[in-house]
Amino acid sequence: MNQVHLITYDEQSIPVDEALLLFSAVLKQRMQEAQEKGEDVQVPEASAEVCQKVIEYCKHHRETTPTPAKVISSIKGGSTFEFAKWDEEFMASLDQEVLLELIVVAQTWGIQPLLDLGCKTVATMLKGKNPQQIRDTFEIENDFTPEEEAAIKKEHEWTD
Repeated sequence: MNQVHLITYDEQSIPVDEALLLFSAVLKQRMQEAQEKGEDVQVPEASAEVCQKVIEYCKHHRETTPTPAKVISSIKGGSTFEFAKWDEEFMASLDQEVLLELIVVAQTWGIQPLLDLGCKTVATMLKGKNPQQIRDTFEIENDFTPEEEAAIKKEHEWTD
């Protein structure tokens, strides 16, 4: 099987089987253009770590169709997701920074099953948390004044 090299934004060269790039129309196009020029495939939106995680995901699902997360309704009317065992373990192995970058890369490269998995993982992380807990989880600074925050709470009190 032919190998190509992906050059990441941190200037790492990642060897990958050409067939794995077929998971992504974007990467397939970049590969064709790079091969015409005799160059490696540039992936400026991905770090080496995320690139390797995407490759791991694609290798695993090369022979098995990704199983969509099953939606499970809860008593409160919200939903939770049940993931395939391998997918759940894969996502659990990622730290938060890698998970968020992986979502961006999956979206950029058009790998929809991985994008869905990443987004549903983040949704599960958010479930049941109040705004302050979400800020704490994702290290988001609260830039609202107390007055602005009170106005927003009043405007959206139906969400409580």
